[in-house]
Amino acid sequence: MKTTFLLILLVSTSILSFSYKEPENIKKFFPQPNLTIETPSVKNDHFTTQREMLNYLGAVRKSSTKVEVNLLGPTNYNNYLPIFIIGKKATIDPKKLTIMIIGQQHGNEPMSCDIAMGTIKRIASGDLEYLLDNLNFIIMPRINPDGAQDFERTNSSGIDINNDHSLLETREAQLVNGVFSLYNPHIVIDLHEYIANKESYKNLSSEGVVPYFDALLMHPTNPNSSKELTKDLINTYISPLINNKNLTGFTYSYYYNPFNISYDGNLQLMTPTGSHALARNAYSLKGALTLLIELRGRDIDKENIPRRLETGIKTLEFILTNVSKRSNSIKTLIENNQTQKNKTFITQWILPPYESTIPLISIEKGELISFPCTKYSFENISSLANTKIPNYYLIPSNEEDAIALLKAHSKKYFYLKNNENFTVEEYHLKNKDFNLITVSKDFPKGTLVLPIENNQDLFISSILEPLSPNSFFQNNILKTKDNILPLYRYHGNIDK
Repeated sequence: MKTTFLLILLVSTSILSFSYKEPENIKKFFPQPNLTIETPSVKNDHFTTQREMLNYLGAVRKSSTKVEVNLLGPTNYNNYLPIFIIGKKATIDPKKLTIMIIGQQHGNEPMSCDIAMGTIKRIASGDLEYLLDNLNFIIMPRINPDGAQDFERTNSSGIDINNDHSLLETREAQLVNGVFSLYNPHIVIDLHEYIANKESYKNLSSEGVVPYFDALLMHPTNPNSSKELTKDLINTYISPLINNKNLTGFTYSYYYNPFNISYDGNLQLMTPTGSHALARNAYSLKGALTLLIELRGRDIDKENIPRRLETGIKTLEFILTNVSKRSNSIKTLIENNQTQKNKTFITQWILPPYESTIPLISIEKGELISFPCTKYSFENISSLANTKIPNYYLIPSNEEDAIALLKAHSKKYFYLKNNENFTVEEYHLKNKDFNLITVSKDFPKGTLVLPIENNQDLFISSILEPLSPNSFFQNNILKTKDNILPLYRYHGNIDK
């Protein structure tokens, strides 16, 4: 990738004003820390603009010989996505473990960008430069520059980029997918901000409450993701932060979605989805170890900016430092998982609920209150339906939309060179349910073939199996014809 880092003039310089003020009673829970590094959002009365980001990162590029930079795009607003490749020789060393960090998929979660920016500076020419002895980095600090310009969650077309890593309708998700496919990173860290204002919790208490945690963490939540990698992620990186706040000086818990208050007053934590469309699940199903970091900050505007920045900076430092210490063993663990092949694919599942509590801050009393709630267990996911993973999927050549997407997601595809006859499984739809029927079928030359060789190919099964959430069938990318889905599963061998 050639260095083309130019300070583009056609960028957003819009500055938004905010009105939210944090209640005085809760400020003591979030004291201002000493900053490890500063970014534009700390120095200004507005969040970092596109121009400020490019200027900040341009200065980093000039001060370091360990960085290669490119600008990807343009977006609908003619903005660009900077991508930093950081290594000992400004390249990806294949002998080292590679970490990809992405920030600000949602435009109204701006501090994720600043955290990525500060981390780039620390690694490229600062106190974390020693990490390059063991690690390579690919960092995209702002995935959604158009959304950042408008301070909107979605991109300029109104699409949530973080829910687009399957269909790739947005230019932004296409670029992220392309970067992942090019470099095949071992670890992907996705930076966000979680809802933290009192309005989202107004039905819980007449006096008002707000969240307590500085950051929420989450592993991949698709049940087909590697259980071994998820266990390692929890035990080595997530649990130490949650159970010992002195590691960084901040508070942590598992990620939960916005609250769902039932009519009887019971509190339920919304189940984080297992959809493969989300970055943390999509890239996990492509073989990476993935981690979601959600900083307290969404919908509280410019409050607590120094603490929000420092939380993310120190959280990443803790994780990256510990990854570096065991880089060889974790690289081996990830690559061994990638070369294995699951025997079955879970297409439907449920998460068993259990009763628990969650701490929230009372605005009136300035105290931490424990609220009873219902949570969902990821350790005991129950499979409702599964299928044996085939050796190949075959797609008719006239399914152009499906083929275009499959080629974007896999580099292993090939076409039949001759007319062939195979005994395959095809899906028959009856009474809103699918049955697998074994048939002998002729396949013409030019039929697309997708081999499923190992766990790096699990994403292909997730988008093709019709019962899988957000599958091509459910998104009308593949449609039944005479109640037969044009998707064929083959368990034998096919010569390229």
